[in-house]
Amino acid sequence: MISDGGAPTPVATIEMLAARLPHLQLLSAYGATETTSPATIMPRTQWRGHIDSVGMSVPCGRIKLVDDTGIEVSRGTPGELWIAGPMVVPGYWQR
Repeated sequence: MISDGGAPTPVATIEMLAARLPHLQLLSAYGATETTSPATIMPRTQWRGHIDSVGMSVPCGRIKLVDDTGIEVSRGTPGELWIAGPMVVPGYWQR
């Protein structure tokens, strides 16, 4: 098993690892400085079909992708990630 986080792993790197390590299990996670732990996790058994994804919200979290006005955008549309839940640092601005 390989765990990645901190910055996106290039898709080409993941494809190379998958080709060389056929039994690879990859655990991708995403969190921001303001979260004390990951906000999203890609289950290590599901990454092969989603190599460009950081996964799903952790069970205790709430995540939205919004536009400049705070309106939720549809899948595939660029936007800003809003994260809420107990993993967000207490006292963080507009927590």
